[in-house]
Amino acid sequence: MKTNKFWFATAAAALVTVICVFTSCSKEDEPFLPEVIESEVLETGISNDVNEVSGTEGTKLSYESWIVVKGQTRAAFENKVSVTLCNQLNNLETEIDVKEFNFGQVRTSITYGVGDGSRTDGFVQIADSVMFYNVEYDNFSFAFELPFEVAVYNDKVTRQTMPYHRYGNIVDKGSSVKDLEIEVEDIGKWQNVRVRKLYQHDISVDFNGKSYDLTAKIILKKTLQTNGENTVLKCELIDSGTEVLLNEESSTMYKSWIKVKQTMLNGSTREQTYTVDDMYGSLDHELLDFKKLQDKNIMQQNASVIDVDDVVISAGDVVYVHKVERSYVVDYNYFSLNFKLLHNEAYYDDGITTIKFPSFKHENFADEGKLTFVGDFVDGGFEFSEYWFAHTITADFGSVKHTGLRDFQVITPKQ
Repeated sequence: MKTNKFWFATAAAALVTVICVFTSCSKEDEPFLPEVIESEVLETGISNDVNEVSGTEGTKLSYESWIVVKGQTRAAFENKVSVTLCNQLNNLETEIDVKEFNFGQVRTSITYGVGDGSRTDGFVQIADSVMFYNVEYDNFSFAFELPFEVAVYNDKVTRQTMPYHRYGNIVDKGSSVKDLEIEVEDIGKWQNVRVRKLYQHDISVDFNGKSYDLTAKIILKKTLQTNGENTVLKCELIDSGTEVLLNEESSTMYKSWIKVKQTMLNGSTREQTYTVDDMYGSLDHELLDFKKLQDKNIMQQNASVIDVDDVVISAGDVVYVHKVERSYVVDYNYFSLNFKLLHNEAYYDDGITTIKFPSFKHENFADEGKLTFVGDFVDGGFEFSEYWFAHTITADFGSVKHTGLRDFQVITPKQ
């Protein structure tokens, strides 16, 4: 870490220089610091002239931050303290062992941590910090590490954080996966089959008005132990399809199938067809209890689909069926209506290759809410109006439409 300190005092002036590094900083003998009786900050500043050093691991960034302090020791002083702060934008290359290659949904977050190179130089404390851009899947996770430094002037009378450049907008550019060569290791009568895939994830980070690209390259490895019999090394989809077996107003039952070409460990090939006969989807109806409202001015405000649950309901040697539950939620000004959406998803998974069976889920929703006047009545000496409210939704499920209904009695004071 390079630190330049210019002390302009009535008695003397001194220049102190410390070397700038990115991994650790050696501790030098610190000069004697006078006792400060009083002090105040006159001015602070930061340089927009950022020095860049790029390499295969990433980009190192450094720039100047300074502060002017006026104060009193045994003599009056007015000092300018200048430090060079260093940031680093790191690419990532690593290997991760996984149990399966079905990643699930990606989740990202930003967190902060403390680095291991914090130090004190004179009246300035320089803290090493790290911003993490975390990427998490169901079976593996990693983080882009973005180190940065923050300087704090502290003479025991005045304590102030010196200016520094912050990381700006992070844009996630997505990921890609490609197959790598499978490794086979003989261990007696058995083999370790090591399946490898290259996962790449790209982001961009803004710093001092400029955008920098970062890449994570991760080799994902899954190891299978086999005696070589009936071990599938490669599986390719040849054909697939669906057939509706039963269709009703709010539910459908159908079968789904795939035809694949499998390459075995011994080099032979074969074609196989897998079928799931009990694929299913439904949009439920439900009669609700009556609602007492302050008036009849019912207005829809929003409608959205929310993921609720995904659970495996059957598992064979290589075929797995999931039940997926979602909710279609309609928000009104006085209440919310919840429509349960169910559908199945099926997967072929031989431990190396995962193929999703053709399946349907509810899409392209349409809403209609209707309030119908029934009549007026008196209860306990008070006059009320009775209405019947019905909300209908329709949704595409493959080539058919499903209908869902929520209806109930509405009671309001007579207007």
